[in-house]
Amino acid sequence: MHVLRGTNMGKGCGSGRVGGGQRRNTTTVSSCRPVVSTNSMMMRTPSSRRRAGAAGAGGRSHGRRSSVTRNSVLVEDVWKSYDGERWALKNINLEIETSSLVALVGPSGSGKTTLLRLIAGLERSDRGSVWLNGREMTDCEPRDRNIGFLFQNYALFPYMTVGENVSFGLDIRGREKESTARRVKDLLELVKLEHLADRFPHQLSGGQRQRIALARSLALEPEVLLLDEPFGALDVNVRKELRRWLRDLHEEIPVTTVFVTHDQEEAMEIASEMVIFDQGGIEQVGSPVDIYDNPATEFVQSFITKH
Repeated sequence: MHVLRGTNMGKGCGSGRVGGGQRRNTTTVSSCRPVVSTNSMMMRTPSSRRRAGAAGAGGRSHGRRSSVTRNSVLVEDVWKSYDGERWALKNINLEIETSSLVALVGPSGSGKTTLLRLIAGLERSDRGSVWLNGREMTDCEPRDRNIGFLFQNYALFPYMTVGENVSFGLDIRGREKESTARRVKDLLELVKLEHLADRFPHQLSGGQRQRIALARSLALEPEVLLLDEPFGALDVNVRKELRRWLRDLHEEIPVTTVFVTHDQEEAMEIASEMVIFDQGGIEQVGSPVDIYDNPATEFVQSFITKH
C-alpha cells in the first residue's frame, strides 16, 4: 500500500484558524462525534465514502460545519501507517467538545493509542490534520500544544520529592517561586496528597504515584489532558478507587480529558462519551448507555458483551 503523505494545511504552528479556508463537513452530536451519514448514521469508512461519492453532486450533505469554538480537539481525515503497508489509523474524523471526558476504547492494536499520540504531537500523521482550540497544530511540537500527558508508568523523577515532581514544569518555565509553591500546594490538596509533599516516589503506593503524576500534568493548566491507560498497572481495587476519583476530579476541574483504555467497564464507569476502535477505524461513538443498548456494528456488540 502506498502511504499518502499529507501537507501542512496551516501557515505555521498554530497559525491556521477555522473559517480561514474550506473545511470538511463534520458533525457533533453531544460531546464528540465522527463524521456520519445523515441518511443512515453509519460510520464513514473508506467503502462508505466511495458509496457517498457515487451519489454525485446532487446527493445529500454528510454532516454540517460545526462551531469549533466549542471543540477542544478536532481530528480531520487522519491516516497513519508505521510501515507503509498497513494503516494504523484510517479516515479518522472526530470532534471532542470542550470540558468533555472521552474514552478511546478498543482491543490492542486498534489505533486508540496512536490517535492519542497524534493529538499530543508525539507522532505525525501521513494525511489529515489536528486542531486544538481552533488552531491547526498538525505539525507543532508537543511543547507548543498546551496539553498534559499522563503515561501508564507515571514517569516520575525518582530523585525528586513529590513537590518537586509537581513543580518541575513550572520551574523550567521560569515561574516565580512563590507562585509555584502556591500552585503545587493547591494541586496536592486537589489530589488529597498534600501531606506527602516531601516524600520520594519509591515511598508511595501505585495509586499515590498515579495521582502525583496527574497533578504534575495539571500544573501548567493544560487545555487538553491526555491519559494513556492511566490505571493499567494498578491492581483491581486501586483501579476502581481511582476511577471514581478521576470522575469526581473532572467534575471539579472540567479540563477536556481524553483517555485510552481497553477496559470497557472502566470506560463506561468514567466517560461521558466512548469512541470504539477496531483495526484502525472508528466503529461507533456515543454515551456508554447508547453504545450498550444500541451497538452499531457486530464488532461493537461482540466487544461490549465479551468484556
